Amino acid sequence: MVTRGEKAVFSKVDKEVEKQNNEDHNFIAWKTGIMVFENDSLSGIIKTLRSVYHKDIVIQSSELNHCTITTIFDNKDLNTVLKVLKSTLDITIEEKDGRIIIKGKGC
Repeated sequence: MVTRGEKAVFSKVDKEVEKQNNEDHNFIAWKTGIMVFENDSLSGIIKTLRSVYHKDIVIQSSELNHCTITTIFDNKDLNTVLKVLKSTLDITIEEKDGRIIIKGKGC
């Protein structure tokens, strides 16, 4: 049995399920639609957004990778999430050939 704060990981090699601690608040955000970020880096946030929205999102300016934000998104669409990031971190966002590109000067 898996309880809050834990996850089950299946090993194909051993054919066993192992219970592990899960410290990722957004582990099932793709299912719940709820994303919680607590002083998380923009690079980590983008990783979660890719998983939840199934979009190709890249940070073009490496200076932005370590910018941090604390917020909660509860069933918000991607455009709303990007608008919040844009206004909070003073970044620019453009879409080109199906890819979302994030640029900026850094924090």
